[in-house]
Amino acid sequence: MALLTKEISFCGGVAQNIVDAEFKEELAQLIAGYGFGVLEKRSDRFEDPRAQDLLRRVPHLVCLRAHGNPYFMLLTRYQDKNVCIFVDKKVQTGYTQPRMITAPFCFASDLFTGTLLDGEMVRDDNGDWVFLLNDLCAYQGESAYDWKLFQRLDAISDVLEKKYRPILVQPCAVQVKRYCKVTQVAGLLDGLAQQLPYRARGITFKPIYWRFKETYMELPGPGDPGATKGGGDGSGTAPQEEGQTKKQPPATPQKLANRAAQGPPAVTVVVHAGVSRDNYPDGYRVHARGGGAPPVGALYVRSLAESLRLYDAFKALPPAKQLVFQVKLNAAFGKYQIVWPAAAPAAAS
Repeated sequence: MALLTKEISFCGGVAQNIVDAEFKEELAQLIAGYGFGVLEKRSDRFEDPRAQDLLRRVPHLVCLRAHGNPYFMLLTRYQDKNVCIFVDKKVQTGYTQPRMITAPFCFASDLFTGTLLDGEMVRDDNGDWVFLLNDLCAYQGESAYDWKLFQRLDAISDVLEKKYRPILVQPCAVQVKRYCKVTQVAGLLDGLAQQLPYRARGITFKPIYWRFKETYMELPGPGDPGATKGGGDGSGTAPQEEGQTKKQPPATPQKLANRAAQGPPAVTVVVHAGVSRDNYPDGYRVHARGGGAPPVGALYVRSLAESLRLYDAFKALPPAKQLVFQVKLNAAFGKYQIVWPAAAPAAAS
């Protein structure tokens, strides 16, 4: 029996959207068997205390995020035929199941025994569509849920180098994202983000195991401190289908700047305190004034702009060196946050 599909517009061309509800449920169960839910939320925002605690405890790598449309790419078989299916990771309004779209790609036949890739679809500055591979979920029928991130990225690279050949009829290019160490975030923003042919709108902190949620940090908008290139003109927009409602325009630079500056409500008196760098990402200790004073708490870093500002302040100093800032206690998180002065911080005596 032929697969029931409906023709739709996809990535500037035409593709087949699966409309067989029973088969779509089978595919969802197949993905669940690898340890992944199609609609499962697997990320927390950087501002969430749980995310900061995870960054402290678990090794991570970092990559840029483009705010494209998130999909699984599933390589499987239907009636002894190899099929590549993009599985949308969200459900459109008015539907009970996500879109599952078949598309022609030339991968090695052994991958169609059950290979599941995670990525996002973006449109680059030239108007071309690119599927950016974030991670590997299953490989040739074996779940990669317990594989370390390095193993998964090596497998993706091997697929693209040895088991994939671009063809003219495929709807988009396929690329793997570049990862780096957490300590190289500043270089990632200053270097790679400026060279990419699409807009980087955030940073993903990826833990080495799938069982932990990733952490997402939003980049400032155009015109904000630390902003990446260009304007928010939809270079990372999701593929549009016929009848699909357009998303609301992105927040203005002013809104992003306000959001970054707000942070949760805080009370108590503003005091001067020494701040020293810790050995985990965006980790800083707050000390009572006076050289050698033990830490009295941790610092809450509220935004990427603040993170980069602290990085610049401490990068030339030895780890134990303290700088003096005005701080106040953030009652919501039980941590201190900086009240930025107009002048640069002074070194503690």
